[in-house]
Amino acid sequence: MTDHIERWLAEQIGQRLGLSPAAVDREMPLDEYGLSSLDAVGLTGELEAHFGCRIAPTALWDHRTIAALAMHVASLAAASIALPESEADLDALLLELSAKEGAS
Repeated sequence: MTDHIERWLAEQIGQRLGLSPAAVDREMPLDEYGLSSLDAVGLTGELEAHFGCRIAPTALWDHRTIAALAMHVASLAAASIALPESEADLDALLLELSAKEGAS
């Protein structure tokens, strides 16, 4: 999931800066890209909506690279998934997660 989040972040940052996602270095400190605070807050909100977890507004400053931020978001997303109570619920959850991964 971390790779998926990294790709998504590279696409979002690239769009904001007019770069191709391949030109966005996942190990470069995010503050070196020159994102405005408005961009950072917007990106945090989009992360929350896209990955279904609550993310602190300071996440882009607390986790300074795309790689570090992706690991943080992946851990939050994993923690926010409720464990199913039955095998049927587990099957439904797996189908839902599979559909989300395929849609991105």
